[in-house]
Amino acid sequence: MNDLQQLNHPGINYNCCVGADDKTFTHTAFFMADEDQKVLLELPSFKYFSEQLKASIPEAAPKQELLALVGSSRNIF
Repeated sequence: MNDLQQLNHPGINYNCCVGADDKTFTHTAFFMADEDQKVLLELPSFKYFSEQLKASIPEAAPKQELLALVGSSRNIF
């Protein structure tokens, strides 16, 4: 997250939340363009995070859902 904050890329809106069980994490990422998603996926710290997540053998397997943003309380792009 520190790297994303320092990068301050205008086309990336990335968030992480933890559920009430203090174990379930939800990450959301919204991109202005496909190229912005590539910036995140190529970030060394994000690659490391992804590798460590897979290696950790979490209780529930991570799942990916593709979302389409239909509204926001702030203009994110």
